[in-house]
Amino acid sequence: MPIMAENESLSGRWASCKRLLPLLIVLVLGACVLGSQRSEPGGPLDRETLRLATSKWSQLSPGSIPQQLPRAEAQLGTLFEAPFSAASCARHRDGLQASLKRMPVDLYKWYSALDCAELLDDRQWQAQSEQAIDALIRYALRDGRARTPWQPAPILHPMDVYPLVAALEMDVLWKRYLTFDSVRYLLLEVSAVDDGGRQHRLYFDQLQALSALNSEDWLVAFPGPRRALALSVLESEALAGDPLALAGFMNTDIEGWSLNAVAARRALERAWQSGYPGPAVSLLEVCLAWTDASCSAELEIEALQALRSLDIAEGWALEAGRLIIREQRSLDDDAVRAALETAESMTPPGSSLYYVSDLLREDESLGQRTDAALYRELRLALLQQAAERGEPRAHLQLALSHDKTGMFAQMSAAQRIRLAADAGLPMALHQSALKAGLTSDRGLALMRRSAELGLAESQFVLGAFAGRLLDPEVSNQWLHEAAMGGHYMAMRIKAMRALAEETEDGKRLAMDWLSSGMMLGDVSAVALLAAVYVAYPGLSPDDPERGFAVIDALWADEGADTALLVARQLFEIAPFSRDPGLGQAVLVHLAASGLAEAGLQLGERFMRGDGLDRDQVAGEAWFRRAHELGYEDALYELGMALIHDLDDLESGLAVWDEAAGGGSDWAGNDLAFVLCTGELGAGRDIDRGMALISRILERRDEPHHYMLSTLAACHAANGDFEQARINHAQALAETERLEPEAEQTLADMRQRMALYEAGQPYIANAAR
Repeated sequence: MPIMAENESLSGRWASCKRLLPLLIVLVLGACVLGSQRSEPGGPLDRETLRLATSKWSQLSPGSIPQQLPRAEAQLGTLFEAPFSAASCARHRDGLQASLKRMPVDLYKWYSALDCAELLDDRQWQAQSEQAIDALIRYALRDGRARTPWQPAPILHPMDVYPLVAALEMDVLWKRYLTFDSVRYLLLEVSAVDDGGRQHRLYFDQLQALSALNSEDWLVAFPGPRRALALSVLESEALAGDPLALAGFMNTDIEGWSLNAVAARRALERAWQSGYPGPAVSLLEVCLAWTDASCSAELEIEALQALRSLDIAEGWALEAGRLIIREQRSLDDDAVRAALETAESMTPPGSSLYYVSDLLREDESLGQRTDAALYRELRLALLQQAAERGEPRAHLQLALSHDKTGMFAQMSAAQRIRLAADAGLPMALHQSALKAGLTSDRGLALMRRSAELGLAESQFVLGAFAGRLLDPEVSNQWLHEAAMGGHYMAMRIKAMRALAEETEDGKRLAMDWLSSGMMLGDVSAVALLAAVYVAYPGLSPDDPERGFAVIDALWADEGADTALLVARQLFEIAPFSRDPGLGQAVLVHLAASGLAEAGLQLGERFMRGDGLDRDQVAGEAWFRRAHELGYEDALYELGMALIHDLDDLESGLAVWDEAAGGGSDWAGNDLAFVLCTGELGAGRDIDRGMALISRILERRDEPHHYMLSTLAACHAANGDFEQARINHAQALAETERLEPEAEQTLADMRQRMALYEAGQPYIANAAR
């Protein structure tokens, strides 16, 4: 299998980049920066560098991509077909400069300009290129960016990672797209090795540049379309033959917003065959975590050997994972220990142990395991070992699982969270803030720091719950940031606030936020969007029935409860609730489409006057329609409504009798209880009641405990207290076991038990 380390496939320009950068840092802008303090890449920026870099990034716009490139730029590709020379640089100078004017953040082109300036001995162009390179690198890596996925360094395209990694005094080993790891970014993950031989994960973001280049489309101001933009770029690059983009795009099920294991395996194999080691890492992760990827043992072993031949730490870490998952070996196995220790020797302490523990996570791969409890213990043991070596993510995971396991009592969950928070992990900061309380200065400061690092949960807390502690404008901005990070509830709140404006612009803004939630997989947002379309059909002039089409799709894809949620929102949420006809229309539509529960809800609302004017005739008609549509207990529910909502005992009992005759066990049970006890003020008919409950129990293999209680009441009414005590004791025990919180029900049952033990029947009027 042809595979090479990323740095081996580069031109000499990138091999020399690492040596050149320290010189640039010292010499760039010589006289202009004399006497000023300049930081190393990764630190805070001086004012002039920040101004220059932000100026260049702000120049990215839709105009940067003309419909047709000028001739000089169109021919620029030939410059890169051969080693640079003074002649080729002179020939393409205008095209190169024009390209950088359009795309002033293109580090790859700036290095090309620097090479050409040196070949042409153009000192001014050389200084300009050095200045731009220095500013862009410092800006991208400012304040520790690229070290974590929540603070990636911005790039224009994947080639830009090489000078940025070189600025950190590392070399690229492999890279891959993390397609669905973030809504806020299009993440490119890079494994890089430092001068000491340690391998580190670094993170870069293309979405900032993509959004700027597409800013004429106002939809990129919403997280869903921004996500779609990132995927469309990957798709375009994949179709153009880029294996890296292919691996990032084709391994996903776009319709289901999830990983498709078979497609992933094929795309990753193809990218690996093109010489990219990063997709080989992803391929093995998919093979080990997803049973339906159907990876052969030969494929896994070949990929592992290829990674190890390049001294890639994941080759040994994944070998340990394969031995655990495929061969059921323990952590004490010599081969597992050797693989883990080799990987650990090549990475920061604890990180490879944490990486293997993540392969054993329960949410995706328990299905393939023969002993789920064993794998949970193995994962926790790996996390413990990683934590002992100082891995903060392991401390956080152990803290979050502490209450469930209690296995590692030598350190409390609070202590572990504190260690993880001290290391700057956003979720640990969030947990620490919640523990300290937002009303404390420390709690609010921790929550703010977590929010600043991009954790949507923290941003949501500051935006939705800390309004009394923050300036309203600041609180609203945090809510917006949470929504842009894909936080479902934040997007829905933004939509509801827009609807509350009751303007056309507000309606459209709500539609856009909810559409964004839909694109990111929020089913509740889809239900709310359907409500918006039903309430305001003018938002979809080409299809005024779109709301009902969305409701039908929800019913088909998510089930009846989700479709009915649309009606409940229309009845209960302002401003929809001011027009009860909207919710009624949805229920009528669903009932007409055959959803019995919709008819039942219409019946209940008419009977109770809940959102609709009370109308007994209409209510009864809808209950009966629900029965016709197949809702087995619709007539039983109708009887309940007549008795309890309309105080019409006679009609209610008549409906229960009708329902019992049609086979409704619950109608028969309740009618039998009433007839045997006189409950509800009804006349007693013990023989009829006993006949009803006896027929029900004859056709049920496992009678409900309430039905046994009814049988006991009828036995007691007939004077058979021994049988009453036996049946009621069983009913009471089951109720205590299954419904311990049903205090009133249990109290009533215990009262009846006392009567039976005293040789007395339960008669409702007498009991009162």
